[in-house]
Amino acid sequence: CKQSPDFFIAAAKNNQSQIDILLPKSKNTHDNRTTISEQDIFQGFSAIHYAAYHGNYEAMQKLWPYELGEVTTVDVQMVAPGFTVGKKYKLVAGSNCLMIALVRKQIRVLGFILEKLKDPKTNVSLIIGRPNNIGLTNYVIASMCNYPETQNILLNPQFLKTELFLVIDGDVTPSMNAAFFGRLHTAQILNQLFDSIEYQPKLAQMVLTRDSESNTCLQVAMNNFYKKYGTSETDMDQVKMLIYMLSKKSFLWAKINNPALATKFLNGKTSAEIFGEAI
Repeated sequence: CKQSPDFFIAAAKNNQSQIDILLPKSKNTHDNRTTISEQDIFQGFSAIHYAAYHGNYEAMQKLWPYELGEVTTVDVQMVAPGFTVGKKYKLVAGSNCLMIALVRKQIRVLGFILEKLKDPKTNVSLIIGRPNNIGLTNYVIASMCNYPETQNILLNPQFLKTELFLVIDGDVTPSMNAAFFGRLHTAQILNQLFDSIEYQPKLAQMVLTRDSESNTCLQVAMNNFYKKYGTSETDMDQVKMLIYMLSKKSFLWAKINNPALATKFLNGKTSAEIFGEAI
């Protein structure tokens, strides 16, 4: 297929007749123009990525059957209101259209993608369970975002089944993201999920895994990184309480069901030193 800037421009402008003309020759290609983020030009984007970026529902419909599995090929910095207003987000190579819609807060496109993923004819493995080049899944990226509609992924059985524990690296777990960025919806949802027995073993493992600097998500929540990411103090107070509850539930579960995990989490300290009370 022939790479043509006109095809990417048509997707970015939601120009359906142009997409129809150029699709047969240009589908599944990647933009080789140099990134100019101020002009919304991104090297390594496919047409479907431009459609998702701009929230172009009609363009998404046309491109989906051909390009749903396309991923970006170059790291780019972009304005990402779904992540943090006024702060650019580094979208790493290997990212799909859903990840772009998430950080861009393109609610209508998110709805479209989630509907399509329910369709038995869709090969969901092209989107679900395929992390980007630094191992971030759709679920992990949703957990970093700052708006309530992320629950459509965070509570979605399709994603929970495949992605909730795909990344156990302590730095980017959903619980660590909730603590670091101050994501209230994520913290609420993880507490809610802990009520389901089926999720407890893996949730406890996630929550009790320390980051690469050996911090617990409880410590990270207390470090107040959230101010840089558009979270209010009121929300953060709730996040701290929810992370505390989640950590406590996870620890109590591990003490009984996985003592080795509980011991590793304590890291030579007492539960009183970590929780402020003996547990």
